[in-house]
Amino acid sequence: MRSETNSDLKFILILSAIVMLIISLPYLYLYFQTPTGAVYFWTSMLNPADMPVYFSYIEQTKQGHLLFSDLYTSEPHQPFLNIFLLAVGLTAKFFNLSAPIIFHLTRLTLIPFFIWTLKKIIDFFEPHWHPRLLLVLITFTTGFGLLLAPLMSRENIFQVGAGLDLLAAEATPFMSMFYSGHFILSWLALLWSIIFTIKSYQKQSCLYAVAAGIINLFFFQFHPYYAPLIFIFSLTILLYALFKKKLKNIWFFLLQMTIPLPSIIYYFYLFFTDERASIFLSQNYLPSPAWWVTLFSFGFLGPLAIGGLAILTIKKQWSEKYLFLFFWLTATALLLYSPLRSQRRFIEGMFIPIFFFALVPFKTAFVQRYLNARHTACLIVVIILFLFSSQTTFTILYLHYLSPKQWPQAIYFDKSIIQAAQWLKNETTARDIIMAATDNGNIIPSISGRRVFAGHLGETLFFDLKKTVISDFFRNQKDNKRIDFLANHKISLIFWSKEEKALGNFQPEIKKYLQKIYDKDWVQIYRVL
Repeated sequence: MRSETNSDLKFILILSAIVMLIISLPYLYLYFQTPTGAVYFWTSMLNPADMPVYFSYIEQTKQGHLLFSDLYTSEPHQPFLNIFLLAVGLTAKFFNLSAPIIFHLTRLTLIPFFIWTLKKIIDFFEPHWHPRLLLVLITFTTGFGLLLAPLMSRENIFQVGAGLDLLAAEATPFMSMFYSGHFILSWLALLWSIIFTIKSYQKQSCLYAVAAGIINLFFFQFHPYYAPLIFIFSLTILLYALFKKKLKNIWFFLLQMTIPLPSIIYYFYLFFTDERASIFLSQNYLPSPAWWVTLFSFGFLGPLAIGGLAILTIKKQWSEKYLFLFFWLTATALLLYSPLRSQRRFIEGMFIPIFFFALVPFKTAFVQRYLNARHTACLIVVIILFLFSSQTTFTILYLHYLSPKQWPQAIYFDKSIIQAAQWLKNETTARDIIMAATDNGNIIPSISGRRVFAGHLGETLFFDLKKTVISDFFRNQKDNKRIDFLANHKISLIFWSKEEKALGNFQPEIKKYLQKIYDKDWVQIYRVL
């Protein structure tokens, strides 16, 4: 990989600025569309319930915790470590920034490094074919997942029938940059781990293997889902090296797998010693859609990549760089449809080999002759194909334009709810457990740093059951059962607002086992006696 010239760096910075502007527009638009009496919590329509979870971890660090608790479930569990979220939280604490602000600042700060890394990937695999154009395309291309489900209503576009470019923000670079710094950093670790793994084979140098191992140590600690992908890819490189009689790669492989062992052992320890961790893993099932949905989730790139694989095979043009990309693609495809419960997460990174294989048809002798004759026309065709494969980018922008009128309840919160959550932060302790309607339970921990009985589909253990239990509690349950329920689950506070009132005919003000401790506007909070 060559070093960047000043001109290259300038181009990367300009492209980064353009990306940051485009992906900031939806958030800024939602902010300026905030209704009177409401608060915008800087969430995205991609998955508005997930961002408060990240905010809750950051808030915990701001309150002095170095280890994290799952604030969305009432069961006792071991605190756990996530070095990325810890670093973000400590930064927020040092500069006295709110969780949403530091979350998005982190995301924006990482974007230039991500685009620079994408440039390095291009230099590594395709350095001589319009590298700047490729950088623009690899940055903005997403897919046309929404077109796969034309009969779906706006309310259910995120079901499995949609493409993975909508279902999984980590599927493409642009969507990851739009959504989360956590995903950007995961991409960075994945890309550099793969680059250094390949370099260790090419240069026969243990330094690259050590570098890959150190990256994996960090990578697996904050995002352990991708350990199987790195293992399979590294093992494939090892087998290829043995085929080429490069025995040093045995030691390189051992280095790469040994250095990150502390992170792997840590999560195995959590899984086998903490019931919450094992239940969390088992209930978070992320199935991949049908293979053809995955293929077309990358727009025209999927079919073009198949064409590229066919051309390389027919013409016997499999260079080592294409073999490495094929190893990468194969490892990802196998894991996407493996028995592992986190199938869909393995989509991260798959875009890269598909992107480069999709370029192969444009580099055939026939196309090259046409390209030489009509250079501009061919480039326009390439750009149009890739732009049409970026339909999801425009879809997401359009969805955020619609959301203030179509789905305001998903992104805006009444000021009274926010004020009550801030009161909980100042006037309650970490031992308290709060019961609220699940919509309120989603936002309360991110502001207060306090635990709720239920509030998030993935983080709350037995979420569906608990959601039903909450409804039953507020509807028509007998008081003796309510008292036993509160005691059994160690619930000490009841959050009472319009959302809870809508669940049933519960009247907390007349219950002798409850004491009102907060009353402002239309929100009350009751202490369980």
